[in-house]
Amino acid sequence: MFSSKNKDKIYIVIFIITVAAGIIYKVFFKGDMSFLSKSEVTIETGVSEVETASESETGTIFVYICGEVNAPGVYEIKRGSILNDVVEMAGGLTSEAAREDIDLVMILNSNITVKIPKEGDELVTISSENVNEDSGLVNINTADKEMLKTLPGIGDVMADSIIEYRQDNVFEEKEDLMNVKGIGQSKYDKVKDLICVN
Repeated sequence: MFSSKNKDKIYIVIFIITVAAGIIYKVFFKGDMSFLSKSEVTIETGVSEVETASESETGTIFVYICGEVNAPGVYEIKRGSILNDVVEMAGGLTSEAAREDIDLVMILNSNITVKIPKEGDELVTISSENVNEDSGLVNINTADKEMLKTLPGIGDVMADSIIEYRQDNVFEEKEDLMNVKGIGQSKYDKVKDLICVN
């Protein structure tokens, strides 16, 4: 018969086999797939990250709105917002605004300058020549008079001076705008973040 020492070893081996068999049975025959929980979490997290990336691509843009609004300025809005959202941020339209000529549901997808006209004013056409399509900045080398007048502090006389200056010169740097008679540092500071030269 077995000695007491051999019996102890046999009991230990039987115990280990029993525990191992129980674990195998639980995992493979009772459908306990908890060991996959980490993979499931990873998959869910991956979906969440994709959604977050998609949302971040939406982003924000900057709109400079001037003319017949109560608080002209540069406003940050969500890409895909409509013009009316910016108008409201700018304190709404003035009593002199040409309300029927304004497309308040125009969708805004990039940085842009918008001038709200008065009744009887000619509408400002924002084109790729006037505005850099990528940045939404006013190109002082190509912008027409009406677009130049959308810049703060630039009226009829100053817009004419800019156009006259560039008949013989090219604005190679934004700072060159100060070469135009009547445009000093303070006036330049008001427009420097709204203009480009190419």
